Amino acid sequence: RFTIIFSCVKSPWFDASWIGRQIDDASVNVMQDMANISIVVEGVAPSSETSIDKKYSYPVGTKPLDLGGERGEYHTMCLDGPLYLR
Repeated sequence: RFTIIFSCVKSPWFDASWIGRQIDDASVNVMQDMANISIVVEGVAPSSETSIDKKYSYPVGTKPLDLGGERGEYHTMCLDGPLYLR
């Protein structure tokens, strides 16, 4: 089991409330919802507490979120894992 947090996030996909949030099933579900957007319109980034049922909106021309963060949407830091000494 690993403990991984968001160490840096980029708008318009995320707001500052995501920094320090642990990557877990809930955060992945929200991110999957953001990545499935096909039409982008004027709007603001969702907060980390946003329900996955809520529709998101972004500035015109914004590409959908890449779940792997390959376009620099977010960075992570691993705080704990099987190879770490206690």
